[in-house]
Amino acid sequence: MKTEKDELRFHGGEAYNFYPKILKKISLSKKEKILDVGCGVGKLSKYLKGFNLYGCDITENFVKQAQKENYKELKVADICNLPYKDNEFDKIICLGVFEYILDTEKAMKELLRVCKGDIILNTPNYNCAGIINFLSSNWSNFIDSIVSDGTRWTNKNFHKNIAKKCKLDLEIKYISQKFGLIRDLFGNVFSGDIIGIYKQPKMK
Repeated sequence: MKTEKDELRFHGGEAYNFYPKILKKISLSKKEKILDVGCGVGKLSKYLKGFNLYGCDITENFVKQAQKENYKELKVADICNLPYKDNEFDKIICLGVFEYILDTEKAMKELLRVCKGDIILNTPNYNCAGIINFLSSNWSNFIDSIVSDGTRWTNKNFHKNIAKKCKLDLEIKYISQKFGLIRDLFGNVFSGDIIGIYKQPKMK
């Protein structure tokens, strides 16, 4: 069973040490007002020094930890009820969050409310994780770990379904921590993680 210390270590970046790879795949500007939703203890900001970066997380203890990092402002907030004005941000980054959300459509619509530009989501690619665990005869333990963590099975179709429901354009990118170039060539099956870049329809 995970302790609070384990959770802080996990959300502090040990499980997400691929932030630099994510940032290489997306476009951000220091002129933009950016919101990091589900910021955890704020380690993403280490790679965005000098950016106009704001953050929020549902866990108060994480937000307290993130106050040591490089954010303009931090708030305790639920992704489905954000304490921000309409169109307040130019872009939103939301990493490792949506696989835990039951009502993804509601969450995405709330992100759309406060953002006038791209929304960038990162989730695990369980197509790849499933294959690896199946081949290693660890399938039952793998499934049990997903159920116990309350995680949803996320892959490319997970992102496509959100985009379809919310009528958004979607660009998919793949990243892998090991053997990245080779695995990303067959991203839907072999990449470790998926980035979904959701683009709001342009006004005609």
